[in-house]
Amino acid sequence: MFLKLLSYDIRAGIFGRLKSFIFPICVYVFAFIDYMLHTRFYVKMGKPPVFGRNLGDALLYIYGGMREYDPTVEIRFVFPALWMLMYLLLAYIVLYYPYRDLEENGQNILVRTGGRGLWWLSKCAWNVLHVSLYFLLGWGVTALGCVIAGVPLTMNITPNVNMLFDMFGTGMRHPEELVLETLLLPLLVMAATCLAQMALSLFIKPIFSYMVMVEMLVASEYYLNPFLLGNYAMPIRSARMIEEGVRFGMGCAICAGIIGVSVAAGLIRFQKYDILSRENG
Repeated sequence: MFLKLLSYDIRAGIFGRLKSFIFPICVYVFAFIDYMLHTRFYVKMGKPPVFGRNLGDALLYIYGGMREYDPTVEIRFVFPALWMLMYLLLAYIVLYYPYRDLEENGQNILVRTGGRGLWWLSKCAWNVLHVSLYFLLGWGVTALGCVIAGVPLTMNITPNVNMLFDMFGTGMRHPEELVLETLLLPLLVMAATCLAQMALSLFIKPIFSYMVMVEMLVASEYYLNPFLLGNYAMPIRSARMIEEGVRFGMGCAICAGIIGVSVAAGLIRFQKYDILSRENG
């Protein structure tokens, strides 16, 4: 029964909503173009082209985030609009499908699923699959851009890539080790974020749960704190990049904890959830 439910959610919640990926594709295309223009700017300024010329550097540029905000430093503060937009889009895309499915199928949900728990677990699996597909799409668009632009499809992140983030004087001891922070951690952070958002929607209205996630991401941009989840979705704030940065292992552990708590809390809450009230409301 679980596989039947998950198959339905994939058909209705992913393939039935393919139009929702159009704008994210445009954002990824724009982000890659911005990356190419930024690297070419440094080359024209006389900087040696030893960075920004492979797939790993491109992905780090797109998912990197920004250095920690420090009002005492005179370096210009640049708000990471593209980074924020990519994650806000993802959180919004997965926001309403479970809510609408519950509204439309409220009276039949127990009969169709054989239990509330299976319905909730199916939605959790759908959520993680949707997040994974979103990132696969971003990686694919970036790789295609590299092919078109003649950029090597390697993940060898170059030592001086920190210059692209205006982090002058900040060296990376092991830049090649940022690959997992660039590929895996952002995906885990958003899987945890979107599951927490979905679980929270069982307690408050979906739009309010979305606002909570927005506030968390905004706070993460301004404060480098290991308990603000968004920091782990910024590879340039990794401990491998800066001394006071966040650690990969702790990020994985926190994400796993949030995922587990979100699934369990939602499962418990949904057992006593008033489906008819939600459907009529």
